[in-house]
Amino acid sequence: MEHKANLPVIGKDIPWEDLSDRTKTGLLKVAHFTEFATVVGDKVKSPSRAMPYGVLTLDCLELHSVFTLHVVHRLDFLNLSRAKTCQSDLAEFRRLMKERISRFETKAAEQLDRAREIHTWLLNARGAEILVGDLASRATGKRSRLTGLLRSSLPKLYVWICPEGYLQRGVSNDFAPLSGELYFEVLRPLVEWSPRL
Repeated sequence: MEHKANLPVIGKDIPWEDLSDRTKTGLLKVAHFTEFATVVGDKVKSPSRAMPYGVLTLDCLELHSVFTLHVVHRLDFLNLSRAKTCQSDLAEFRRLMKERISRFETKAAEQLDRAREIHTWLLNARGAEILVGDLASRATGKRSRLTGLLRSSLPKLYVWICPEGYLQRGVSNDFAPLSGELYFEVLRPLVEWSPRL
C-alpha cells in the first residue's frame, strides 16, 4: 500500500492520545514507508528542512482505519530505517525466530497443549511486520514540565519488529492462553528501538 494524500494525519487530524485511548494495544502497523531523507552510517541527510524525513501509511487494525504520519524527528526516521532494513533481512529474521522458538519451547513445556496453535504460528512465520506506537502514551511516571513543553520537538515513536500477524493476534487476544513468563516472552518484540523521553 502506498501513501495516500487524503488520509487523516496523526498529530494534525487526530492526536496520538486519541488513538491510544481508543485502542487496546496502542500499536499501528506500517503499511508503507516513503523515505525523503537518506541514511549514511548513523547520519540522516534530508533534502530540505521544510519537508519531513519521511511519511508512514499506518494501519490501525482495531479501528479498521488507515492514517498518515509525518516523520519529523531524525531519531524516529533513523529507527524506522533500521527497522525497514531488519524487516527485509530474511536470514536475520530466521535467526531471531529460531531463538524465539527455542525459548518458547523451553518455557512452554507445561503450557504447550494450550499454546500449540501459537507455537505453530511462530514456526510458520515467513516474515516480519513493523509496528509503531507513541512513546509518550507508553511512558510511565511523571515527565518534567520542560519535557511536556518540548514534546513536539522530541522523538515520538517506539518501533518494533515482530513476526507477521503479531498485531492481529494482540487485537484478537490470541495470546490469552499463555501466562506468566511465557506470556511476556511471546509478547516481546524480536527487535525494538525506543528513544528515551
